[in-house]
Amino acid sequence: VTDNTKYVRITNLDNAVNVVLNIVNASDDECYISVRPGHSFLLGGPSTAFDAIDGGVSASVVLANIHRIEAYCGTTSGTVDIELFVASI
Repeated sequence: VTDNTKYVRITNLDNAVNVVLNIVNASDDECYISVRPGHSFLLGGPSTAFDAIDGGVSASVVLANIHRIEAYCGTTSGTVDIELFVASI
């Protein structure tokens, strides 16, 4: 699936609340990205697209495949509307 995915777009359709994306690789390294209302997060594809380390700055980057993306409401309670668009061959 990873090699065939060419484009991923996650759009926050809500008009008031941020959506928080948790991007995780197979080693459970993760990062969080906040997407404002009406904005989108784009990926050219999940293959070798992600690197994370435990604190500090690394002298080298080792890109890995994205294993999963989780979406959360940007407030402590409530819901947020999102759209997921994936293009593949």
